[in-house]
Amino acid sequence: MNFSEINREEVEQITGGLSYDLRWQGVGQLNLGVQATDYERVLNDPDDGPVTSEADRMLYNATGAIELRPWLVAYGGVVTGFEESPTAPAIALKRNEAPPAIETRQADAGLRARIGPLTAVAGVFSTEKPFFGLSTERLFIERGTVTNRGVELSLAGLVTPELQMVIGTLLLDATLTGDAVDEGKLSSNPIGVVRRVTTVDLDYRPRWATGWSFDMNVFSRGLEDGDELDQPRILERTFVNLGFRRQFNLDERTLVLRGRVSNLFDVFGWSVSGNGAFAFEGPRAFSRLR
Repeated sequence: MNFSEINREEVEQITGGLSYDLRWQGVGQLNLGVQATDYERVLNDPDDGPVTSEADRMLYNATGAIELRPWLVAYGGVVTGFEESPTAPAIALKRNEAPPAIETRQADAGLRARIGPLTAVAGVFSTEKPFFGLSTERLFIERGTVTNRGVELSLAGLVTPELQMVIGTLLLDATLTGDAVDEGKLSSNPIGVVRRVTTVDLDYRPRWATGWSFDMNVFSRGLEDGDELDQPRILERTFVNLGFRRQFNLDERTLVLRGRVSNLFDVFGWSVSGNGAFAFEGPRAFSRLR
């Protein structure tokens, strides 16, 4: 059996821009920027030959923060971005087709506060970008616009000199609009969007065990739509991961012993990608690294 490359992708992007940054101690800061980018993407497929997509974009950003109190800051901004669109899946009529790069827009605002040794953040955001998917003719085309609106909450810092904590929750409301939705061919809920994600990370470094650290990660996912018409609906699930790390010196070298148990309670669940492909979460597993 002879193996060869499936395809080769080449991306060339040239960007130039200007930015202005103002920092006023005790008051706040402001950042303004504009940039022009020239983008070319070539996907060489052994069967279909090269497929080229090009784009020229003028992007901008405006972000700022105001110090309301010595411990409280309000922030906000508007940013436009530029990212590659996904390639057509293998089941598409023209597999590996490279659609044009897409422009994204994001606006956000929120508050950031220092609470003793901890930092708390509460913010809202809205993002917008084109959505690509398969048509009934299996063509990989732009089928609408995805708008994501949500709330982000986090609390992070040293609870004690030995215990570090990061807690975060994302609440997401995603909406798909366009002709396919109006005609009833697509749901207004995009495929693979998780409505809630909660993460808790703890890292404990006890004084009585110098060089040792123990960590725990709790990851919880909310409801998720499995296909273009909201069926099936993937239920909520929570995963717990435990680990330890030991650092020591041996013959003038620093060595790290690392162990980790993933999916401690062996929770079974599915996840789905934007192109509708399903995959199941990995079972309980132990890994060790030296």
